[in-house]
Amino acid sequence: MDLSSRELRQITRLQEALLNIRLDRGRIGDLLAKVATLVQAKAAMGAWLDGGVPIIVTHRAGPEIEAYFARVFDGVDVEGNLRATDPDLDRINLSRRRLGSGVYHENVLAERESVTRAAYFQEAFAPAGMHHVIGMTTRLAVGESLFAFGFEGDDDPGFVSGRTETLLRLLLPAFSFGFSAIDRAHRHQERLDKAIAEARVSATVNKLAINGSNNGGDGAGKPLIQLPLPELSGEEGGQLQISLGALELEDLAAALAQRFALSPRQRETAELMLRGLTSREIARQLGVRMNTARRHCEAVLHKAGVGRRDQLALLSLSELVEH
Repeated sequence: MDLSSRELRQITRLQEALLNIRLDRGRIGDLLAKVATLVQAKAAMGAWLDGGVPIIVTHRAGPEIEAYFARVFDGVDVEGNLRATDPDLDRINLSRRRLGSGVYHENVLAERESVTRAAYFQEAFAPAGMHHVIGMTTRLAVGESLFAFGFEGDDDPGFVSGRTETLLRLLLPAFSFGFSAIDRAHRHQERLDKAIAEARVSATVNKLAINGSNNGGDGAGKPLIQLPLPELSGEEGGQLQISLGALELEDLAAALAQRFALSPRQRETAELMLRGLTSREIARQLGVRMNTARRHCEAVLHKAGVGRRDQLALLSLSELVEH
């Protein structure tokens, strides 16, 4: 198939937009409309899952599709498939997701006669102006992302010529990358939220501006440690980081004592080490000779299996977070 220079420019722009897609109904609706124009579709719909809820956007299609999908949605099964109370739609959804990411002509998923008899066609797709459908889909950890394009008649050039499938295959890698990146970021966010909720450490997620300054937090003191979150980088530039707030060092020492069976004196020594005191200062705090304080410090490091005090600090933090 020969493509004009104008079509090649359109495809390039669409690929770039799909690579950087965000879960914004307006933006995705605009992208859907541009792809529909490229493939000369009469109508189009896009679908994805956001927070466990199916989201539908349409282009030149009636409201019937969105209303029907909301009515028959029946949750997600253990394999991550979206289920529907309409058995015909449920069967097509399962078949399409099992086939994986790709470009699919409706004939691949069901015979035409069974399509026209199905409730989803009679109550949603036909009234919405999507009599024949070709789509591209990306399988995600839960559900899938889908752009489907509707054509009017059996002899509609966009439906029968193979041109639509060819154009969509050119866009599919960018489409899959963009939605998969969003899916990964959401799963990272879910794990991060769970870890913060379960940890005994005060933690906040802040956004770093491009110049490295911190745009989040209340500025109340320097955090104990800051860790970058590259998988959750901000949309408008800069990166996100998690800041673990100031902790009670006695809690860190207690975590070490519990994990490594430190004696009461060793626990006290560990807390002083975490405070950054030298062996001489620890000896003064404990009221012992410096050699005795040094032996206490060595015993703490030995039991914890580390060789340096900075390693002891990181180890104590990990113990507190994980337990």
